[in-house]
Amino acid sequence: MLSVVDDKQVIAYTIKSDPYIQSLGFQNQYIYKSMTTPDLIKAGNKQIFIYNAPGVRTVSEIESGLVYQIDVSVPTTENYIADICLEQIQALILNKTIRKRPIRLFDPPRALAPSIENFYIIGMKIVLYSTIFNKKRVIESNS
Repeated sequence: MLSVVDDKQVIAYTIKSDPYIQSLGFQNQYIYKSMTTPDLIKAGNKQIFIYNAPGVRTVSEIESGLVYQIDVSVPTTENYIADICLEQIQALILNKTIRKRPIRLFDPPRALAPSIENFYIIGMKIVLYSTIFNKKRVIESNS
């Protein structure tokens, strides 16, 4: 089953609940399940963004790969903290399973082009392979 909602929820929870990441100065309210945007990046904040990236096809007609980008953003003067944080995230989530699907590294960590002046952003991509068949949701009636 493909479920970006569940996947991002588990990934975000894993990151938010790690005491080491918290000790680096990342606060839960600045860990987003959305793409990095200039309006979200605030001066002095350390932030993490988890969002969908283009997926991958497999040789199987019933399986697909959901790809997620994880970006860590910090003030440029603290760029080493972003590197350490992403290393910790990688250690926490690689080979973790979501609904019996292991998380795999899709694209190794790399510094991204700065989108905001005075910020350092580094990111990586992960992938979860799953069947393409989802359960149809229905509205329950009270009658």
